[in-house]
Amino acid sequence: MASVQRAATYVEKGGVGKTTSAAHIAVAAHNMGHEVLLVDLAGTQNDLATHFGLSIVEDDDADGVTIDAPISAVFGDDWAFLRDNIDDLLDRMTFPTDEGPDLIPADLGLGGADNN
Repeated sequence: MASVQRAATYVEKGGVGKTTSAAHIAVAAHNMGHEVLLVDLAGTQNDLATHFGLSIVEDDDADGVTIDAPISAVFGDDWAFLRDNIDDLLDRMTFPTDEGPDLIPADLGLGGADNN
């Protein structure tokens, strides 16, 4: 049975390379044969999505991907209902990248979650 490994980057100061480091480590792990899922909880900037060339848009008619199952829902009052009633919820949150790792991008709802 394969083990699950987890890693997180956190430093209060901005601009120190957290996002870039996480992206490069994830790609390296993927290239070594690991299944990798990145979860961006860094506010609403969506730098990981940008790093991997994913354009997150709010309008279905715009070029890019829309988030219909945001990661911020995990922190909301309705999470248990969503988890129990939407079979493909994790799949709807997750986007493949061209470099290998899958990504659950940040969304605007994290701005409120950050304050809680």
